Amino acid sequence: MQDVTTNPVCTATLALKIRFCTIALSADQFQGKIKFYPKTNSVESNCERRTVYAKIGINEAVEDIEMTYEEWMLGCKARSVGSDEEVTFYISRGYHPNTLIVFRPFMGGNMYFSHAGLSRVSLIIGTGIISLVTLLPNEDEHEL
Repeated sequence: MQDVTTNPVCTATLALKIRFCTIALSADQFQGKIKFYPKTNSVESNCERRTVYAKIGINEAVEDIEMTYEEWMLGCKARSVGSDEEVTFYISRGYHPNTLIVFRPFMGGNMYFSHAGLSRVSLIIGTGIISLVTLLPNEDEHEL
């Protein structure tokens, strides 16, 4: 996992963090579902290290691969359209230049999964690094 001090999302000023959250939560995937208000209390001030769950399907002949890894994430608080309930999405730099990943919590907030990937985010420079990857046992051996 990349050091938090070299992660551009985590080291950004509060104004840039608000901008990252605004860019991420204004994406097409969220239109009509949530509202993000670009205010200081809508963005967590610090990144936190969180566990990501990933399930990768290659093809029908090969069994899906499940794994977890650690990622530095910044919380962005939005409101659900209709219910006005607060929902928090988490963002991190992507694995390619100028990309951002949006994560959602699951399993009671103990793990996070990738909800959306955004490209052409010109404020993100460089690439992320994945490390501390843990393969999970076969699906038959555990339940999420």
